[in-house]
Amino acid sequence: MIEMLIQGKLYTIMEICRLFDQNFREHLDEVRTGGDKVYNVFDNQLPAALKRLQFDRQLSMENIRKLVTEADGYQPHLIAPEQGYHRLIESTLVTIRGPAEAAVDATHSILKDLVHKAMSETPTSGDFQGDFQGNNRPPV
Repeated sequence: MIEMLIQGKLYTIMEICRLFDQNFREHLDEVRTGGDKVYNVFDNQLPAALKRLQFDRQLSMENIRKLVTEADGYQPHLIAPEQGYHRLIESTLVTIRGPAEAAVDATHSILKDLVHKAMSETPTSGDFQGDFQGNNRPPV
């Protein structure tokens, strides 16, 4: 008897998970609004933020020469560009960190909202036969 009750509750849990997954996917796949917001972050917001950073100045030949020269000192016969390249890459990563984190935060917020919407549209255990409060427990 207890084993059947446990199996029934497991089935109910799996059914709730399946319904939640279906609702969440519908939001992401744009059957309901939601997925287009995530695409907007990466198709519009992130590229616009990166364009405002003015990479052309950072990646100009003049700036690269300066970084390579400063990295190894001002001795032309000893120049090895590796440290300069390392500094250029590091400074570029630091520069794009803000827009990248903003895109991640925006996506996180959108997905969190979609999860809440999918949860509110998913029936709870009380909507199924039997509940998780222990009201249908067999006598011990």
